[in-house]
Amino acid sequence: MKKFHDVKPRVIKRKNSLDDKPIAHDGSIKEEHGFWHGTPKRKKKVVKDYSRIIKFFVYSLVFISFVLILVGRAYTVSAELEVNAYKAKEHLQDSLQYLHENNYNKAISEAQSAKAYLIDTKINIQSWGQDSSYLKMISTKSKYVEIEKMIDATNVLLNSSETLDDIINTYSETFSSANVVSKEQINLSLNLDKLEKSLTSVKKELNILHGALGVMGSEGIIFSADEANGLQKTIKNVETSLTSVESNILPVVKWFSGYESEKRIMIIFQNNSEIRGSGGFIGSYAIAHFVNNVLKNIDFQTNIYKLDKEAQGKIDITAPEEYALLAGGKLYLRDSNYAIDGPESFEAVRKIYQMESGQAVDGVIAIDTTPIIKLLEIVGPIFLDEYKMEVRSDNFLKDIQYEVERDYFLRDGGKEQNEPKKILADMMPIFINKTFSALKDGEKKQAIVDTISRSVLEKHILLNSSDAQTQEKINVLNYGANVRPNGDYDYLYSHSTNIGGGKSSLNINEKVTDNIFIEDFGKVKHSLNIIRDHNGTGEWPDHDNINLLRYLLPADAEIIDFDAVSGDFYPHMNKKYNKKNLYKEEIEAQKKKISFWINTSPGNSSSVVIGHYSSKGLVESGGKIYYYLLIQKQPGTPNYEYNLDITTSDKFKIKNLGTKESLSIKLSLNSDKLVKVELEER
Repeated sequence: MKKFHDVKPRVIKRKNSLDDKPIAHDGSIKEEHGFWHGTPKRKKKVVKDYSRIIKFFVYSLVFISFVLILVGRAYTVSAELEVNAYKAKEHLQDSLQYLHENNYNKAISEAQSAKAYLIDTKINIQSWGQDSSYLKMISTKSKYVEIEKMIDATNVLLNSSETLDDIINTYSETFSSANVVSKEQINLSLNLDKLEKSLTSVKKELNILHGALGVMGSEGIIFSADEANGLQKTIKNVETSLTSVESNILPVVKWFSGYESEKRIMIIFQNNSEIRGSGGFIGSYAIAHFVNNVLKNIDFQTNIYKLDKEAQGKIDITAPEEYALLAGGKLYLRDSNYAIDGPESFEAVRKIYQMESGQAVDGVIAIDTTPIIKLLEIVGPIFLDEYKMEVRSDNFLKDIQYEVERDYFLRDGGKEQNEPKKILADMMPIFINKTFSALKDGEKKQAIVDTISRSVLEKHILLNSSDAQTQEKINVLNYGANVRPNGDYDYLYSHSTNIGGGKSSLNINEKVTDNIFIEDFGKVKHSLNIIRDHNGTGEWPDHDNINLLRYLLPADAEIIDFDAVSGDFYPHMNKKYNKKNLYKEEIEAQKKKISFWINTSPGNSSSVVIGHYSSKGLVESGGKIYYYLLIQKQPGTPNYEYNLDITTSDKFKIKNLGTKESLSIKLSLNSDKLVKVELEER
């Protein structure tokens, strides 16, 4: 029989918010020890194993770190690739531009810089494994493949530039070792053969580069389509230039150098501080003798006046009306380059030289003072021991002129010998030798090449040939100062002739503003405002600028206004001549010519306004309407300023002009300019 204290009350087990402890029948909290249970039993301690969890955590951490490092490195390499690729692209673009400008040294330097960036990027990528596919975590496009294409393109460009530079170096080595003073022969034949082969090679290389850029542009990874198209256009321009060298320049060089037959070439030195038809007053000249691509010698003459004087009474060529006061109305060699058209001027030079000297010449090379001064800046001064004179770029014009016109005749025997221009004959061989020697210096070589190229472009060096086919090539190149055909284009040509105005021409700054009003097809109105500022001091050899200005316009141009605003308009700046007719109209070189005197004293300005209608200029092409204006630059002149202000009638509007009513164009006339403006019909 159970005793009282053996009877245990029934325990109801249910969950309670009080720590889920069991509750007794009477509602009190049942303790797990004490009165009911006595001393509690000691629980067995359980030890858990966390090592597997720790290992999993460590491995995960290592994996995540590796992924983060890889992705971070991918971003870093991708960023480096991006920066280097775009730097390489800029150098590649600059290299092509320098190639287009015939600056092969800089083209090579820029191509080498581009290649260095690309190779550096390639090595950086390869250091993380030849397979660069991890870069796809950043981009699905493979810039690594594009880098390879750019390296190939850069190598092609580098090869082309180096080939062309090698041509320049070959010519430089030939001329740098020559001695004009000792009359050594200069052989050009090997250079010409090498040039022909090299041009063919370069054109093939550029064609490959053109295709590669097209592919890269279509992919749009580094080069956009527009960028690639722009570079392809530059390549086409370079190819066009090289084709011109092949088809025009090379045949001209061969002809002048006596490739097929012996040639006697007259080199005339024109003083453009006294501007004339072909670029300047003919002060002195030389005769170069070429046989089979070999320059045999250059004979520098000393006195053009002496030759003219000996010819008096032997030849009878009537001078143009404007030269009537000179030499008794007869035309001699020193004034023979009068015509506006270069070939016509030089034909007269060759013809009169033969009549005066009894010897024929096959062609003419004309050089004015501008390239001589520029070359003196590059090669440095020349010391002429006989004259105790250092000739520099800053004193060449004045000091040489002083010796020719004053100092020479003050020396013993000067008047008897009458060879005042002997100083030029003495100086030129030394100057040419020093220029040739400077070709050994890389920087000077490029500066000399640039100066000569620019002088040809800006019409300070001109060529003329007695051979019609060769002359046609010279005209195509625009190397002979020919009056260019304008076809359907509008046309302007301002042409000055200094007659009795001393050495004042380079002190004149001419500004032309042309207000153009496009009324309709076949009807374009011009209002030409011509201002001539004389910036000289009047100190010898400066003088009043006595100038005959001849303007060429389209052949059917109609003069509607002539307003002599300011200045002196008397012929020869002499009031004894009647100025009743301020201007006259004639046809010259198949153009309408309006000629008039406009004379300006030192420190003063002269201006005139000419109004005319032109039927030329508007051209329909491919469903579009364009206005074209061809402006020609006179040989020997500085880079005069032209300002065009173009407006239209209600029939037209200028495309992409927005709300503006007129289009203003400012030009520095350093060469012939073709202006093209697209129009729309309203």
